[in-house]
Amino acid sequence: MSKAKTKSSPVVDQVIGAGVDAVNARRIADELAALARQDACMADAMGHVQKIYDFLGDPSKIIGSDKTKHGEIAEAIEVHITNAEDVLAGNKPSATLDLEKGRIDKTDYRIGDTDYQSKFINGVRKGLGHIDEHRAKYPDFVANGGKYAVPKDQFEILKRIAAGETKIEGLSDTKVRNLAAHIKEIEAQTGKSFEEVVTPSRSTYAEVQQGKAQEATDGHEERLKKDNEERKDDIRTEHQASWSEGLKVAASAAGIAGGVSFITQAWKFHKEGRNIFKGELTKADWKKMGVEVGSSAGIAAITAGGIYVLTNCAGMAAPLAAALASAAKGVGSLVIDYLEGKMTLTQLLESGLYVCGETAVVSLASMAGQALIPIPVVGAMIGSLAGKVLYQLAGNVIKDLKPKIAEIETQLQKVIARYEVAQQILARRYRRLNDLIKLSFDRESNLHMVELSAQLAVAVGVREELVLKNRADFHAFMQGKHALNRLTTVG
Repeated sequence: MSKAKTKSSPVVDQVIGAGVDAVNARRIADELAALARQDACMADAMGHVQKIYDFLGDPSKIIGSDKTKHGEIAEAIEVHITNAEDVLAGNKPSATLDLEKGRIDKTDYRIGDTDYQSKFINGVRKGLGHIDEHRAKYPDFVANGGKYAVPKDQFEILKRIAAGETKIEGLSDTKVRNLAAHIKEIEAQTGKSFEEVVTPSRSTYAEVQQGKAQEATDGHEERLKKDNEERKDDIRTEHQASWSEGLKVAASAAGIAGGVSFITQAWKFHKEGRNIFKGELTKADWKKMGVEVGSSAGIAAITAGGIYVLTNCAGMAAPLAAALASAAKGVGSLVIDYLEGKMTLTQLLESGLYVCGETAVVSLASMAGQALIPIPVVGAMIGSLAGKVLYQLAGNVIKDLKPKIAEIETQLQKVIARYEVAQQILARRYRRLNDLIKLSFDRESNLHMVELSAQLAVAVGVREELVLKNRADFHAFMQGKHALNRLTTVG
């Protein structure tokens, strides 16, 4: 088997493959870590939702009468669902229900730095009235950034009226005008827009009633679960293989290969006694170095890009992808040489087998090295080098054995030739024997021989009546009635 010079370097390709594999592994590890963090966030979020279920499970601990407990329920849902959303997004809980002064303070709950007073009153007009009472009692509440939270269905009505709508379904024109005047009064007294003073709760008035709060909480829980799955899908999408990452991998491989090639070329000139940093190279030398460096960088970039595509799109292991790249480059360069008439078909086949064999051995050694030395790139590089050395040693042994193998093949051909001659002789002999056997058991042939023998007997002087000419004569002779019997008896 001959070894041809090709543009394929299995060891370099395996090192590039190991680098690509390290990039893929890091991306996958980051994805798994992000998914684990998101699962932990979801568990924390469900813990906050569970607080609502626990709160609803013991109505005796809810402050107020049966007609007013819904206000406390609205506050609990607002705070705990807000915190659940916060932790699901990876943030710290921002809402606080248990404040320093308890339930007697002007603030029901706090979200971030904003204080909220919850007003879940049956009726839009009554709700604004309760807001007025609270503002009168705590005139600095709004001035210090506090806000009033009302049922979101009531807020939508007030928002439309504040925007100038005069026709609201379910409200008379008079009520709409009165509410519009009330809104303007609040804005005039606070010096803020209505939406800076009043904000919507996440719940409607109906949703926080004792008979409906459980169902509303279930809805929030399902929404959080859906949000969590969407976040996990986003994480998976974010950590998928991408063109940008592939280009980065190719660029990194090109940079490393180009740098190694540059150092190699510089070392060669140094061995010749020329220093590239002292202007001792000719223009032709620099051109040759540039071509070599550029070629090495380009081939490495294409190789890395190909391995990246094969590992991420075809699901191929990095060592196998690198082996495929090596084989493709090696065999490709050999085919070009063959088409240009630089080698025969036999040389092409032999060299192709050598290239593919070397690639396979180096690939397996790379996988073994990475398994034994689980350090990214390092294990693959050591394994690849060991595999290349092993294959070269095996190649040298085979080369030394080629004369003996050729001699054995010559002797074998002679034995085969002799065997074929002996086989032909035996075949001819057995064909003759076969003909005799057929003739011996052929009825017509035997009858014909009887007739011929009878004619011969007559021809040599035997009396015709003494000759057994047919079956009747034969039966008569066997019964002792033939003339030949009488001759025998007389004799």
